[in-house]
Amino acid sequence: MNSLEVIQTMLSPVFMVSGCAILLSTSSSKSAAVIDRIRDLSAGNDCIGRGSPQVDMLFRRLRHIRNAVFCFELAIGFFLVTSLMIGALHFTHLTHLDVLSLCFFLAGMACVLTGVLFLGLESKKAFEITKELLSELDHEQPPATTTHRP
Repeated sequence: MNSLEVIQTMLSPVFMVSGCAILLSTSSSKSAAVIDRIRDLSAGNDCIGRGSPQVDMLFRRLRHIRNAVFCFELAIGFFLVTSLMIGALHFTHLTHLDVLSLCFFLAGMACVLTGVLFLGLESKKAFEITKELLSELDHEQPPATTTHRP
């Protein structure tokens, strides 16, 4: 394999890094939005704190996002190590590096899958929170008054 082919092969895992970076960016935005919502709830009402049902639900959602972020960061690490191993394989001709680099790539893909599953759980939790809040709003509104005309 010539140097150009090695570089092309080394860049393949880097495309996965780009995909993970996009997922990481959206997850970080979600995390910031949830943290802001928790701050708003806490600042607006002194009674709301750790133990409040709303804050607890948001914290569970934040935990799923944190797990997804960790998985995507770990995947990026696996993909970078894979790329370096492919380059080292070219210079050393050690056959066990070939199998090892494949294992690292597959570990990175497993991390991406796990992160996506955590984002799925987070989306489910976001829907449950929204449903709960809408239910609370429906109970707080006074019944509509109707006027009867003779």
